[in-house]
Amino acid sequence: MKNKKLKISVFIIFLAIWQISSMIVNSEVIIPSINATIKQIVVVISEDDFYLTILNSLLRSITGFLTAVMLGVFSGILSFCNKFLKEIFTFITKICASVPTVAIILLLLIWLRPNFVSMLIGCIMVFPMIYQSVFCSMYDYDKNIIKMLDVYNIDFKKRIKKIYMPKIFIDLKKIIPTSFSINFKMVIAGEVISQPKYAIGSKLYLEKIYINTAGVFSWIVIILFLSFLIDKILNYILSVKKY
Repeated sequence: MKNKKLKISVFIIFLAIWQISSMIVNSEVIIPSINATIKQIVVVISEDDFYLTILNSLLRSITGFLTAVMLGVFSGILSFCNKFLKEIFTFITKICASVPTVAIILLLLIWLRPNFVSMLIGCIMVFPMIYQSVFCSMYDYDKNIIKMLDVYNIDFKKRIKKIYMPKIFIDLKKIIPTSFSINFKMVIAGEVISQPKYAIGSKLYLEKIYINTAGVFSWIVIILFLSFLIDKILNYILSVKKY
């Protein structure tokens, strides 16, 4: 209860700072008021393509995230099995983590259609996190258990299925909510630049063109709400699913 009260207090303080800042600046173009933002949220939600926009952005995010998870798990296992492959995937992950996101988006715009750019950029940004988690899960396994498996001549397929995979999933559960949030934000960032049809990022950019700051704020509030909702859903699913 104390924790909930603290969160509510912080939220109220944040809203107060927002409203006071808007009153001091006295310009809806720079910092729109809470009232103006709420009105704009109603306008945005009432648009005919609102739900289609949300659905398309979520589908891009989910597709990119699942792709990153599959590639991360597969490459992490291969890296554990082969030192040469480990060097290759380590090099790839370092590139993904080091190259500026904007540069990657621009390259993808040259190579791919706009609809695929935002999805792929989310995948590229999350892949290193998944790969590192999987590889560390296998590499840091209890050495005494490994010796026991060697003594009883347990083949590698059974080790992967019965020993390593459960630990991989347990460790992935810890980072999935955070990594999906990062993926969702990167997908929206990719949409802002690539401008696909029916996309949250495209709507954000359109509001910016019309200098409708309240519109930008309204989409930020919607994104925060979606992120909060997704985080709760993921945490619930992961808490129910047993490995």
